[in-house]
Amino acid sequence: MKLTLHQITEGEDEIVICYRSMTPRIETLVEFVRGDVQKIPAVWEEQTVYLAPEEIFYLENVDGITYAYLADKVARISSSLKALELRYTRRGFFRCAKATGNYFAEIWKRAAEDTERRRGRCGIDWGVISKRI
Repeated sequence: MKLTLHQITEGEDEIVICYRSMTPRIETLVEFVRGDVQKIPAVWEEQTVYLAPEEIFYLENVDGITYAYLADKVARISSSLKALELRYTRRGFFRCAKATGNYFAEIWKRAAEDTERRRGRCGIDWGVISKRI
């Protein structure tokens, strides 16, 4: 995909998207530009908070209650995992077994701790590809 930006000095800001076919990636971009990205209502410390999907590391259902795990907290969500999966698949969420999610989390944790050392020793600039779980 090619991106072209032009700064203007007069007139209204405008975004034009040219595409051959509407893909999930373009649909996500359109939602973002329109401001249609809806936050997920959740309960944390007895208060209602609204979470952006990008804030969530993973979702889990325990005894019929769905929890969203963020970097610094865990919040309770009233939506089911299935509903969230259907709604946010295009945003990088996918469903997997908890063991698989734990495996990914461990890889990301170790990679984050080790990135600088690897760059220094190998001279390779590598990072972690992180998809939402």
